[in-house]
Amino acid sequence: MKNKLSYLISVACFLSYTSTFTSCVNGVDDEYLEQKITEGTGSEEEGEELPDLNGEYSMQGDFDLEMFCNGDELEGQKIVMAVDENNETATITFSALETDLESVIGLIPGANLIQGMGLKYTGSCIIPGEKELTFTNVPLYKNGSSYIFKGSLIEPTYTMKFEGKMADEKMSMEVNYELTNQTLAGTWKTKADLYQPNDKMTPLWYDWDTNLQIRFGIIDLPELGLPNTSIDIYTPNGISELLMLAGAMANLNVQQEITDLLQSITVLPNGSIFATYAWDNDKSNPDRWSSNMNRNIIRYYYDKENENRIYVEINGQFLLNTIKGLVQPSPSTRGAAEDLKALGTKLIEFLKPALENGIPCEYTLDGKKLSINIDGEFLLGALKLLAEIGNNEAALGFLMPLIQSEPSIAAYAPNIEIFLKRLPDLLTYKTEKGNGKFEGECKYVKIGLHLEK
Repeated sequence: MKNKLSYLISVACFLSYTSTFTSCVNGVDDEYLEQKITEGTGSEEEGEELPDLNGEYSMQGDFDLEMFCNGDELEGQKIVMAVDENNETATITFSALETDLESVIGLIPGANLIQGMGLKYTGSCIIPGEKELTFTNVPLYKNGSSYIFKGSLIEPTYTMKFEGKMADEKMSMEVNYELTNQTLAGTWKTKADLYQPNDKMTPLWYDWDTNLQIRFGIIDLPELGLPNTSIDIYTPNGISELLMLAGAMANLNVQQEITDLLQSITVLPNGSIFATYAWDNDKSNPDRWSSNMNRNIIRYYYDKENENRIYVEINGQFLLNTIKGLVQPSPSTRGAAEDLKALGTKLIEFLKPALENGIPCEYTLDGKKLSINIDGEFLLGALKLLAEIGNNEAALGFLMPLIQSEPSIAAYAPNIEIFLKRLPDLLTYKTEKGNGKFEGECKYVKIGLHLEK
């Protein structure tokens, strides 16, 4: 669980812009048309009843859907078929299912606090960044008791081909697509020599718009094994230890830990992202690296107006399954003050666009060196909300029991609480009042990774 959570946090650093597109092309090649003409008309034999192929094909729809995208299964999608009366042609619409995070809220203690606040969203269809794709007049070819079809599409930003088969109230679909822009395609690695002190190519980097001097990278571990994260703020009046607790400490370099955990991140030509990460803590094990991550969990697409910006999407069904795996069923509930409900509403309003359209990220390339980070204004907005949570007793009363109930992170609970309470200090931009009192707000917070081919 610890590796899983650490990995998710690392990938979150890679952690879409709404775009609805409708295409009206049949996308059928000559060979397929020839096959249709020579092998069948698509009509049923006289007297045979035509099957009803109309409806929604999905895990929640009228018929089942099994979809593979670039060789890997892709969940959370739906296809709507509108077929003519002779089952000869169809209008096919690709879109995504609505992701309902409220469906797993009931597993979390105090769930009544945020139920009904709108934790539902719809992500991209089969193509990252596209909400909907519609193909009209697609020929259907009858083969025994099955109906098959195929199509293709060429757009300025991507190309796409699909093949489907309908039989026994189920659709099997294979889709292959590729982004036109291949700037980021390839395998990007973390290396042992990238985390040297003051090296600009350390795996973890930050650019924090503040006059306070912030040092990241050390986790202080008490001898008894209780984790204690240390982030120091250097101010004009000296050092303020944000998360230092009493006890004998041993230092652990976060940069080294990232390198030990994350070997590489591969960006595929189709916009999928997967990581090679450590599944075994034994560093002497040469087979400790795993690369079997599903290629459709994390996908990205380029901003059409800014060539140095991408949007990273997390598969909604994967997110649901992950939440279910992290929380334990509990019948307990807790009342909440109105200010907590208002804070929850603000949090949801902030997160929904990122869940629907992708997390905005920026990147720069220097030869074979890549620097990538979450958009500075977006991350700043997230930290401001965390600061509100950290200074709202009702919010902490809801959040901390969740953290304490998860064995893999329970030991960090005191540190997390201190960090949340002191987060407003980190968002201070400059000193104006003296006597250690600060004013002003930073304009951005960038945290990301340095990688190299």
